[in-house]
Amino acid sequence: MKPKSWMANIAGWTFDHPLVSLLLVLGMSLVLGAGLLRLEMDSSNESLFQKGDPTLQAYQSFQREFGRNDVVVVAVTTDEPRTAAFMDQLQQLHRDLEDRVPWLDDVTSLVNADWMASQGGDGLRVGDLGDLWPDEGSLEQARWNEIVTSSLYRDTLVSSDGTMVLLVVRAMAQAPDEVDQTNQDDFFSAETQATDQARNAVDEQPRLSSPQLNEFASTIQDVVAEYEAQGVQVRAAGGPLLDKLHHDAILHDVAVLMSAALFTIILALYVLFRRITAVVIPVAVITLALASTLGLMGWTGIPFTPVTQALPALLLMAGVLDAVHLIGLFYVERRKGTDTRSAILSAVTHSGMAVLFTSLTTAAGFLAFTVARMKPIADFGWLAAFGIMLIFVYTLVLLPAFIRIIPGRVSASDKATHTLWPRLTGKMIGLSAIGVRHPLKIMTVVAVLIIGAIPGVMKVEFSYDVLNWFPEDTPIRVDTLAIDEKIQATVPLEVIVDTGQEDGILTPEFMAALREFQNYSESLDPGTVKVGRATSIVDVLERIHSQLTNVPPGQVMIPVTQNLIHQEMLLYESGGPREITRLVDRDYSKARITLRLAYADGRDMVPLRQAVEDRAQEIFSGLGEVTVTGTVDLVATGTIDLIASMTDSYLFAAISISLMLVILWKSIKLGVLAIIPNFIVIYLALAAMGYAGMDINLITVLLGGIALGLVVDDTVHLINGIQYKIRRSGHSLERAVRETISVIAPLLLITSVVLAGGFSLFSLSMMSALQSFGILLAFTILLAFLFDLIVIPAIMAIFAARSNELATQADGSTHDDIDQQVK
Repeated sequence: MKPKSWMANIAGWTFDHPLVSLLLVLGMSLVLGAGLLRLEMDSSNESLFQKGDPTLQAYQSFQREFGRNDVVVVAVTTDEPRTAAFMDQLQQLHRDLEDRVPWLDDVTSLVNADWMASQGGDGLRVGDLGDLWPDEGSLEQARWNEIVTSSLYRDTLVSSDGTMVLLVVRAMAQAPDEVDQTNQDDFFSAETQATDQARNAVDEQPRLSSPQLNEFASTIQDVVAEYEAQGVQVRAAGGPLLDKLHHDAILHDVAVLMSAALFTIILALYVLFRRITAVVIPVAVITLALASTLGLMGWTGIPFTPVTQALPALLLMAGVLDAVHLIGLFYVERRKGTDTRSAILSAVTHSGMAVLFTSLTTAAGFLAFTVARMKPIADFGWLAAFGIMLIFVYTLVLLPAFIRIIPGRVSASDKATHTLWPRLTGKMIGLSAIGVRHPLKIMTVVAVLIIGAIPGVMKVEFSYDVLNWFPEDTPIRVDTLAIDEKIQATVPLEVIVDTGQEDGILTPEFMAALREFQNYSESLDPGTVKVGRATSIVDVLERIHSQLTNVPPGQVMIPVTQNLIHQEMLLYESGGPREITRLVDRDYSKARITLRLAYADGRDMVPLRQAVEDRAQEIFSGLGEVTVTGTVDLVATGTIDLIASMTDSYLFAAISISLMLVILWKSIKLGVLAIIPNFIVIYLALAAMGYAGMDINLITVLLGGIALGLVVDDTVHLINGIQYKIRRSGHSLERAVRETISVIAPLLLITSVVLAGGFSLFSLSMMSALQSFGILLAFTILLAFLFDLIVIPAIMAIFAARSNELATQADGSTHDDIDQQVK
């Protein structure tokens, strides 16, 4: 059975059994839509990666062993850090954070940081740094100088000039559980060494959910706001706060963009058809399909991310086009006096094939993203493709049923309903005539545009800078830049060295390698990224050795024997240190080095991360296995994946859509003819990005695949119409173009304007990346419409002059697009 036959049969059955059809779709929508209750949001860097991605696995393994890497940094600025009054204030802020912040793992500051000092003879006292401050007056200047110059605290907890003090607030790495309730005091106890079974249980614990992390971040912001209200100069920055900002933006954008899309659709449908029912029916169809698609997101555990937040509005805008074509043809048939059932069957019979193919090409554009390495982009791809095809099915089933159920309002012949606008139609016919009569001149202009676009395309850069998606006066953006100006400490890069043997790191050779690597890391000057301090267990060992040998900190050396290192670390352990769990594992086989950086674009972190890894591999060669992880690793790897995702998805979209067009027309030449102008449009859109200073980021990377899937629809309708006139009526190319344009161009114009208008409303987003995406997509759609009117006829004229294929194509009645038969 031919496709147009079974589509007509389905439409006829649903028209004859409207209630059954409606109940079937409603039942399916309820089952899928129930997943809406399970929808979540995730804006973390971890959400960028597939579950089995090595980068993600390394990061999660690190978190299980050493705690969370993405911390919140609360910075207090003061001119009197040595005073007892300041320490009292800092202690109160520290306690408020500890007492009020949920899902808290740890707060570290000058209040409770480990302080090591000799205690007569060979003894070592380990206590809280905050205990050094007197109850009244001020800390001695010499002691303060010792603190701000110590490698343990300088530019990690206090700025080198002493005017900014940090509190590092860390959330739990995993949700609380009865497993692994070991406290820090028992870190080295044999009784608390985790068994393999216990370790596996810990590995299976879920990480904190997005709502839990948002609660963690929100409470910190509340505490900081209270102290700001009291006149304290306090700022806050860090990954969890940025994730919460994205979470709030997603909530805002999904609601606003969906509302804007619905408003645009309702307005356009009413202007086009002048009937309330012609507005309600398409909106009901796409709303049910959207609810089903979003419900599927919930059932499959796919969260809303900065990428998928555009999905609802995009499906609404793209999905309504099926109903527009079918309802438009239905009204045309009714104006001829055709009865209701025959009118809807005629619309489906004659336009169903074209609507099916345009749905397939749009879905193919979305499916191209499934080959992307980045999980949110891949998820967006298959969900959008599913949604588009579901809208097609719902339209085919529900449209006839609704028309049957509401006969008095929809099916009445309406002489006043016009979808063709004579004045605009005349202008569009004139534009297409230029293409037919002067094809070489038109193609010369296109060639000039292509050449002129080269500098713009060369200006386009990849970017992963999610902080700059928000206005300059956004508090977290202001605070992040202010903290990084004083202390480069908001973004960490982690290096783990695993010796593979117990006490493997407690050797002079390994400690010397740690010091060499830290010195190298701190000396890096990539220009685009400000590098701060690097810290590890060697800083602790040097402090211990300095105190036990009475050697000034600036002249301290690493203990020269392994036995001496063991003895000094044993003294440290006996003092009950709290920070050791962040630096080494239980059996001293692994060491952690943290390199702190100022916030920067992910593209600038890629070479820095690679340089750090290369040098670490060189220095620790023969000493242990090196793993680079942390926030910087996620961002740098995400940037590389972004580039690969664009390349792979664009190539997939080009090949898949081209093949579909070749199948549609059974002609390689016609398939190429249809796709090349749209490639040029995408190319010009990229040039516009470059000239406008826009980057290819996590959202704008979607432009090519989405635009290609959408704009090729108009091309299919136009070429199908021209082909039909030439094959069936024997018209010349010029007449075929004129008659086709006169019939279908107004409908294509209104759909293009609706899409462009809807996507331009993305400018209401809180994120500049989504704003740019909407504006670029609107520009691309309108440019593609102009190319369809002018360039497609010009190419066909050149093509017709060299080949008679247009006139001799096999009669493919299954490819009829009766949009051109409106008259």
